[in-house]
Amino acid sequence: MLYETVERVFDAKVRIELGNKRSDSAFAYLERGRVAAWAPDARLRLGSERTAGSLTRIRELLPADALFVEYALLPDTLAMWIASSRGSRAYAVAVRRDSVAQLVDRFTREMGGPTDTTSAGARLFDLLVAPFASELAGDREIVVVPDRELARVPFAALWNRATGRYVLQDYRVRTLPSA
Repeated sequence: MLYETVERVFDAKVRIELGNKRSDSAFAYLERGRVAAWAPDARLRLGSERTAGSLTRIRELLPADALFVEYALLPDTLAMWIASSRGSRAYAVAVRRDSVAQLVDRFTREMGGPTDTTSAGARLFDLLVAPFASELAGDREIVVVPDRELARVPFAALWNRATGRYVLQDYRVRTLPSA
């Protein structure tokens, strides 16, 4: 119950910051929320620079050929922050969390079956990768920090209907629990 309360409080703060066009601040709250929920002594360290990642610090640490993306699956919005050596940016897609959860469930059921342009893997690619696909030019690796139901998505298996290829065929994919 404490975890759910922490999650709701930080979700609300992320939504407020995004609504006020303060995406860097929203990202910082997202990371603080993850630390507060996962680390037993997080309340002692929340003010620490080392506790929550910043997009600037992530950009400094990323290899030149990598793109970082972190997701926040809110009740009515999928927010994502990307960072690379070339810069950082936030995206928001209006979509209900329960719709995404249903799509993830469908994708896990379809895994191993035939892939086509209407598959859940293709629809998830359109939702999760396509918004920033143009920023992947020259990159060889995608570092993913999923949120909630997205933690069940094998990002490497998403189908890009535009290229007719799986993400894994073009990129190394690494998944992390937080920045």
